[in-house]
Amino acid sequence: MPLYDGRPPEELATFLTDHGLENVEYEPLMDAVLWGTDPNDEQYIMVGDVVQ
Repeated sequence: MPLYDGRPPEELATFLTDHGLENVEYEPLMDAVLWGTDPNDEQYIMVGDVVQ
């Protein structure tokens, strides 16, 4: 799956929705406290529901 090379969250959300996930959401994780320094690249968490 083409989920590497720092895909933008909107693009990844569309990809996951197109492949069957519902309620796809993401939240940025850009707080330096999480990484010990300011992140160089966009960091986020993405969740969705698997549809049976």
